[in-house]
Amino acid sequence: MVEWIKKTIKDKDIAIKVTRYDEPSKESPISGEAFETVKETIKKIFPEAIVTSYLMLEPPMRGKYQELSSNVYRFTPAQMDKTEIARMHGPNERMSTENISKAVQFFTELLNQW
Repeated sequence: MVEWIKKTIKDKDIAIKVTRYDEPSKESPISGEAFETVKETIKKIFPEAIVTSYLMLEPPMRGKYQELSSNVYRFTPAQMDKTEIARMHGPNERMSTENISKAVQFFTELLNQW
C-alpha cells in the first residue's frame, strides 16, 4: 500500500510512514451451520435482503472474537438511509425506532435459533 501511495503521489518531498499495522482478520466461512443460521435469520427479518459476504473494516475487538470462534460475522440489523448512515459514530449518533425494533427482532430470533 505504501508503494502504491508513493507512486500515486509522485512527490519525493512527501514522506509516507506506517505508524500502525494490524494483521488482517481471518475470513469467516460462508458455508456451514453458523452462517446458514445468520442468513436464515436475516431473510426472516429482512426478506428483501440479499445476504452476501463483503469486506469490512475491523473494530478494535476483532482479534478477541476470533480467539473464541472462527465464525465471526459482523452485521448491523438495520435498513439505514443516508441520514442515518451520516450520523454513525458522530456526536448525534442514533437510529430510528423502526431500526431499533428490527434489531431487537433480529437478535431475539437469532438467539432463539441457538
